[in-house]
Amino acid sequence: WPEQAPITAPFSTFGNGTTERIPLLLPSSGLSPGNLEIRITAIDSDSGLSEINFQVPIETRPPSVNEAVLCLNGEVVMIENGTELVRGESMFLVVPVDEHRPILQVRPSLRQSGWSESLIQSSSITEGCPISPYMYSIDLPTDLIEGSASIVIILSDIDGLATGWTEEVRIVFPPPSILNVSTPNYGKVGEEVQIEFKVRDADDLNNVVCYIDVINKNSTILYLEQNPSLEGDILVKWTPSRPMDEVNITIICEDGMKRFDSWNSETPMNITGTILDKPPEIIEDEDIEQSSRSGILAIVIGLGIILLIISSLFVWTSRRENEIELSPWEIGGVLDATQVELNEHEELDPQDVVDLLRNE
Repeated sequence: WPEQAPITAPFSTFGNGTTERIPLLLPSSGLSPGNLEIRITAIDSDSGLSEINFQVPIETRPPSVNEAVLCLNGEVVMIENGTELVRGESMFLVVPVDEHRPILQVRPSLRQSGWSESLIQSSSITEGCPISPYMYSIDLPTDLIEGSASIVIILSDIDGLATGWTEEVRIVFPPPSILNVSTPNYGKVGEEVQIEFKVRDADDLNNVVCYIDVINKNSTILYLEQNPSLEGDILVKWTPSRPMDEVNITIICEDGMKRFDSWNSETPMNITGTILDKPPEIIEDEDIEQSSRSGILAIVIGLGIILLIISSLFVWTSRRENEIELSPWEIGGVLDATQVELNEHEELDPQDVVDLLRNE
């Protein structure tokens, strides 16, 4: 082989003119283009010798990718310029390789704005996907942003020959999806109605909010906002309070980037029954009643004591004022000369003086 050591392959033949097929020994790694020189030497039992030489031109070329494809849920999608890779969906990259010499390595990667993510080879083959030893799983990491990206495949063989393949794709963040909505066709007044559905978001369910709107003749009778569980489940319970016809349900689920999915009921729901006005139940409790009576009794006693104190103060004040207004004659005291005022124009009756002295 070009620029390689000679290789000898001995064989035996009967020499009766039959055609012999001798396997050609393959070259080692590092083959370069040139001429393959083949020399055949035949020696018989009498040491007779015959020899022939000829050359075969040798060309080398790197391996190549025929048509890389995506396998999604068993369906094959050709990779073209602008092919969408949806975040959160499990996809497989199938690489058909045209190899001329044994392949040393195949390195596929997903690249965006100077950032590169190597794809991991898949050990299992999904049903419906092409069979190839070069199959790789594509799980879009959270570091990617929505927009343009590229799939790059680098191949090399044992001779050191390498080639590359690239195709522009588009990273897409999908909106939430409303799945498996379960609503009854009818309901009854006073009986619980359940609205159940599932939400799927390939990005992250933590930022998803669902708005549930129950409408009757263009009037909203129930409006709720709920976040799905970790599994994406939402259950709404509602008890109608009156009969209604043509009740429709609208569901809108929105993520943090304002992408949304909506669902509207196709068949209106009817609520039957009558309104039952029940008086509120009065719960009698002996402890509460006894406590109330004790409290009222204490209040009455307190008010009585306050009234007694006020009456006593009023009586004492009245007596005090009467004592101050009485003259010394009325209380048996000694008449002071200063306490007697005589009118200059009025004459004193002698009999009054006598009576005054007697009383004194």
